Amino acid sequence: MPAVTAVLPTWNRAALLERAVRSVLAQTHREAIALVCDNASPDDTPAVLARLAAADPRVVAHRHARNEGAY
Repeated sequence: MPAVTAVLPTWNRAALLERAVRSVLAQTHREAIALVCDNASPDDTPAVLARLAAADPRVVAHRHARNEGAY
């Protein structure tokens, strides 16, 4: 189990998602993961998230099938 989990809720932030995830992964603590929870974004967020998760096992993707409202 990783020592640090950064939870990144997102909705319609395809343009900013990679920057946020890269920031988590760039930390000096190597046992960190980025858990990204997409709240059914209608933009390119799912595609960006899938690409990031495929490229690095420290990125864990979760996508709601429908918008669940504010967290």
